Amino acid sequence: MPAQSTTKAAESAATRLRELSADLMKVAGEIGESMSSKDAHRLRTSIRRIEVAMEAGERVGGAKKLQSRLDKLRRAAGHVRDIDVQTDLLLGMDAGDYSGDCSALKNALLRSREKFEKKAVSQVLKAVSNDLEGRLEKAAAAIEQAGTLKQATSKDRVEKIREQYVEFTTEVPLDGDPLHDLRKAAKRLRYRLEAIPGRESRALEKEMKVVQDLIGDWHDWATLTEQAEKRLEARSIAFVAFLRSRSIAKRHEARHAIQALRLKLARAQSGKKRPSRAVISPGIHITA
Repeated sequence: MPAQSTTKAAESAATRLRELSADLMKVAGEIGESMSSKDAHRLRTSIRRIEVAMEAGERVGGAKKLQSRLDKLRRAAGHVRDIDVQTDLLLGMDAGDYSGDCSALKNALLRSREKFEKKAVSQVLKAVSNDLEGRLEKAAAAIEQAGTLKQATSKDRVEKIREQYVEFTTEVPLDGDPLHDLRKAAKRLRYRLEAIPGRESRALEKEMKVVQDLIGDWHDWATLTEQAEKRLEARSIAFVAFLRSRSIAKRHEARHAIQALRLKLARAQSGKKRPSRAVISPGIHITA
């Protein structure tokens, strides 16, 4: 492959990382002594996108250390965001006879949020003071200077992502961490699609978002059920069962959507060569 093509691909990857880094630093700069639900969501999604963009520089010096720091920051914001989602579910619930249990769980979650919020804000301030922006720029510059990325057409890149989705949804997990891992893998594919121009990539991105969101709905209810089991007394067993029934219904919807998209994409690529396998997330294998 001509050096010019590999250089162009590297420059494109570096530009993408710089744009995402600017978004992250903007979000971090807007966080003061508190962290709103919107702040936590923007912080977490910005970091997830950066993690995908940094796949182009996995072998760059210092990349693993930077990824570890980003992961720590993302998780801190994630704890805040998760509680906000759970309390929103409780607020929007027609609890009926379970209103007392609903209020008790919401109050317990809000008390935990204070602790997680304080930790997350501290992590943001620490990351900014430790020159997170400079570290991200170094990673982008290293990717650009390496200039060893293979150039591929948008059509080929989209087709590869289709194949990867079909590959890692061959067996759809029934529940638990494997199903959540599948959501994370689908999210990474969607973030890769964001960097690919064209109607074809936008259409597939939209379809994957639907699947990702449905799995997310299941996970939110499943996590809320776990919190109820952990924080409420044994007399609330009926309320826990009520939450579990919601979780199970959401799981069925998610699994149906996963399988429906797989069937559609598998039919579209019928007869084409299947991709090699590589780990992207625990329990999920797709090419990088």
